[in-house]
Amino acid sequence: MVTVPMMCARLALPGGPNATVSYSWDHLRPYAGEMNRPSALFASPDRFEGRASTTMGIFAPSMPEHIDPNETVAHTPFELAAGEEIELAADVVVLESAPGETALAGVQEWFGRHGVSEPNPLPHGDDLADEVEFSMAAYLRSLWNEEEEKWHPSFFGPASGRTPRWIPSFLYDLRVGMELSDDAPMTGELRRRYERVVELSGIAPVADDMGFHFAGPAAHVLGESDAAGGLMASQREDGSWRFRSRAAITGSSGPTTPRRSAPARVMPGACCASPA
Repeated sequence: MVTVPMMCARLALPGGPNATVSYSWDHLRPYAGEMNRPSALFASPDRFEGRASTTMGIFAPSMPEHIDPNETVAHTPFELAAGEEIELAADVVVLESAPGETALAGVQEWFGRHGVSEPNPLPHGDDLADEVEFSMAAYLRSLWNEEEEKWHPSFFGPASGRTPRWIPSFLYDLRVGMELSDDAPMTGELRRRYERVVELSGIAPVADDMGFHFAGPAAHVLGESDAAGGLMASQREDGSWRFRSRAAITGSSGPTTPRRSAPARVMPGACCASPA
C-alpha cells in the first residue's frame, strides 16, 4: 500500500558528492478515464530485469483489480476503447546530500512541496466506536471458523494461507478492541472470544508491540537481540546501511558462491527496502 506517493535512493558517487534521487507522482491523477492510483514499482537490486541497479517507477493498470502485488504482468486485461490513451506522469528530483543526511531527505523534500494532507473522513461510521465495531466484526464473524474455533488468516492467496489457525496478532486486536469499545454487549462478546481462544490455544496477545502491552516483552526482545546486533554492526560510520553489489551465499554442501545484489553504495528509501 502506497502511503506517500514517492520513492528515493541515495547514491554515493565515486569521486563526487552524494546525491538523493527522488521519484514522485500524483496518485489521484487519472491515467485513463477515471482510473487512478497506478501501480508502483521499486526494486533494489532490480530483480525484475536482473540488473545491479535500483529501479523506481509507476505503471498501469492498478492493483489489485488488474494485477497482483509483486507482479508486473496483469492477471486481468485492462480494456481501452479505440483511440483511448494511457498517460502516466511523474517528477524526478535530484538532491545533493549534505553530510549525515539519509535517503529520507527525499521524503522531506516531498513534504516541503506538498505539505500534509487533511485526513479522510472515517470510512465506516461517524466516530471511533463505529470503526472499532467494524474492525472487530472480522474477528467475531467473517474470519472466524465456528467448526474449528480458529481464524482464517485470509480468504485470498494460496490455500496454505487460508488454513484456520490461532493467530497472536488477531488476539492482540481483540484485546485492544475490548479496551476501546464503548458498547457493552460487543465488549462482552469480544471478551468471550478472547478467553475461549486463550483457553484452547494458550497463545499470548502479541503483535508488532513485541509483547510490551499485554504479554511481557522479555522473551521477544531477547529473541531479536542477535538480529539487532547484526544490523548495528553492519552500519556505516554515517549511520546508514547500504547494499553491496555482490553478496555471498554458502551452500550446505558446496563452496561459497557469489550472487548479484544491489549496486554498490546505494541506500534506498522505499518502505520495502531492507539491508540485503
